[in-house]
Amino acid sequence: LAGGRVVEAFEWQRQLRYYWNADEALDAELVGTCTVKQLQARFTYGFEHLGTSCCRVMTPSTERAWVTLSHAAHRQMGA
Repeated sequence: LAGGRVVEAFEWQRQLRYYWNADEALDAELVGTCTVKQLQARFTYGFEHLGTSCCRVMTPSTERAWVTLSHAAHRQMGA
């Protein structure tokens, strides 16, 4: 539980989250990198330009699109 809520809850897992890998116990190759997580998808962040997030409007449709795109990339489907 985190703040009285289950961390594995879908509402939390569907968020696009960034984690800094500072612990060598996880994987020596990943130390000093950033990992992006959303549901089951995991990526090493390559410091790509993701656009201007302040101007992006987050609606239920755009959130579903982010989930769809991240899982397609995770499964290496598409260009």
